[in-house]
Amino acid sequence: MNTTSSDEDMLSLVLMDPDPSSFGGLMTTTQPVPKPGTGEILVQVFASSVSPLDVAIARGEVAPRLPTPTGTKSATTPTGYDFCGLVLDGPIDILGKTVFGSGPDWGIGTHCQFIRIPAASVLEKPDFLQVRE
Repeated sequence: MNTTSSDEDMLSLVLMDPDPSSFGGLMTTTQPVPKPGTGEILVQVFASSVSPLDVAIARGEVAPRLPTPTGTKSATTPTGYDFCGLVLDGPIDILGKTVFGSGPDWGIGTHCQFIRIPAASVLEKPDFLQVRE
């Protein structure tokens, strides 16, 4: 899993401030690799999409900072909603499988190297589909 600056860090694309003219608020940050809890899995993200909502948020057309589960606003907004990747940690029946789904926390935050997500929130990728599909 040594694909980042350390085994415990990952790259993530976040929105600092919307900029309608240039998408200037998007930046790459280094964040800790999430640790899965009970009922969760750790997925190494191979592909994630840019959705119309990502574009609207980056343009400032939609509120860029969503409330966290505690009701506070985050300093940055993770981007990305859908993903496909490899399960690195979690229940043995899904470990090592390629899965797809929507991201954690209201579906946001899949433009990163790793995500933590409930195991019940993903489906195994069918063999006839490529990762990018």
